[in-house]
Amino acid sequence: MGRAFVASKVYNSRMVLQRALRDHLDKVDESLIRAAVNRLAAILDHLRGDLPLDKVRGFEGEAAQIYFGVFDQFITSQKRDFFFHQRSRRPPLDRVNCLLSFLYTLLMHDVRSALECVGLDPAVGYLHRDRPGRPSLALDLMEEFRPVVADRLALSLINLGQVKAKGFEIRESGAVMMEDEARKTVLVAYQKRKQSEIVHPFLQEKMQLGLLFHAQALLLARFLRGDLDGYDVSTTSTGGQRRLRRVAKACKDYGQRVQFSVFECIVDPAQWAVLRQRLIDEIEEEQDSLRFYFLGSNWKRRVEHIGAKAGFDQEGPLII
Repeated sequence: MGRAFVASKVYNSRMVLQRALRDHLDKVDESLIRAAVNRLAAILDHLRGDLPLDKVRGFEGEAAQIYFGVFDQFITSQKRDFFFHQRSRRPPLDRVNCLLSFLYTLLMHDVRSALECVGLDPAVGYLHRDRPGRPSLALDLMEEFRPVVADRLALSLINLGQVKAKGFEIRESGAVMMEDEARKTVLVAYQKRKQSEIVHPFLQEKMQLGLLFHAQALLLARFLRGDLDGYDVSTTSTGGQRRLRRVAKACKDYGQRVQFSVFECIVDPAQWAVLRQRLIDEIEEEQDSLRFYFLGSNWKRRVEHIGAKAGFDQEGPLII
């Protein structure tokens, strides 16, 4: 279980870096970010095998160091007041760490509540060592949500100017605390974030992000009680449905929808070049998959694939 929690955290951390790289390519050190993405991918490969728990914890620490080592790159506004060098807590020593710690606390309480609702003891964990008063299982389960829920929200709040330097107090000890007004702003944004919709990767049902905590807690409970053969971690992106809509719009600008995800387009070579590049710009190549089937005598059996690895080969007859 500990390995599953860490793998999902690393996967989602990598996804956050890829998404931020796409959104802020002109403002970041591309080679630095891509190197971090590749190093996280290597850690994911290591986590595929059976490992002792101490080794898993070691990979978690290494992944966190890589991830937070480039985190400051994605703070693209208010750089003088919001800077990030390394993770600090108890107390946080800068405004970014203060914001992250507050969001992690909100997330932990939601996950803890979800575990209690399905009858699991939040204090008995796998990855985090049990200590008196420590909600170890809640800390375990929240790992998969940290990057996509808390970290992305923190970056949005800073980059969109929804939180300001005046919303934080720097004390004589160096500790940074959040003022009440800023705390209210973050709470409202967090609740709004939980209302965004995703499609659960295992259940294949549309749900609000806030319900994902309960869905994962329920899946974990069913696995621990022997009702499921495995526990499916949440490696999800709330941007997936938006990307699908943008891809559909691009295709419909040149043709018509034949099935839910099949479009028929009539284009000349120049239009095809424009459409192809437009689709490439819209997708996440590590997650999404596009297949182009060229029809007509001049394009016999030509099939082009872009994005994630194809799920089947192209040999023999093909029915679409």
